[in-house]
Amino acid sequence: MKKIITIGIIVLSIIVFFVFHDLKYSIILLLLYLGFIYYMNNKKQKEIKKEKEDKEYEFANLVSYLLIFLENNFNVYQALLTTSYCNDSLSSDIEKLIEEIDYDKSIVPYQNFAQKFETNIIYQLVMMIYQLDINGYDVKYLHNFPLLIENIRQAKIENMIAIRKTNMSYLTVLPIISLLVVVFTLSLLILTMMGGII
Repeated sequence: MKKIITIGIIVLSIIVFFVFHDLKYSIILLLLYLGFIYYMNNKKQKEIKKEKEDKEYEFANLVSYLLIFLENNFNVYQALLTTSYCNDSLSSDIEKLIEEIDYDKSIVPYQNFAQKFETNIIYQLVMMIYQLDINGYDVKYLHNFPLLIENIRQAKIENMIAIRKTNMSYLTVLPIISLLVVVFTLSLLILTMMGGII
């Protein structure tokens, strides 16, 4: 789809050049297109990053539920079967983890699952879940869970604050941009009135 749009814009720029016999309209059209592509690419990258962060936050919440099941004498495998507490993408990853655990009782399924996340905290949580799976319910392993979960939640809050500050900083630029547009429009109007220069 992007190739079709790119070819269409280039052909449209060539047609505009031959119709108006002016290169500046073609260049303006191409620059607008490049700006649009940059904006869409940047937006898509932000969405992917947000999805990953949301998935990590969702996993931290899921671990909280798993701990409740473990405290009620469920084993790790039974607790993992209760994936109705998470969103669809994480639920499918948990189901794949359960399938891999059915075939392989080693640490490999847990490592494969942990590699789907970028942060080291998630890896530590998954390895601690594996330790609980091997050793059963043990209080000494449970002390670290709340700290790691709180670290993930704190990182999510800090990221939200940083995004909000960035968005607020853009608001200070808007009056300057509007002022430049007004000055440019007035300059263009004055030059046009002075004798048809443009």
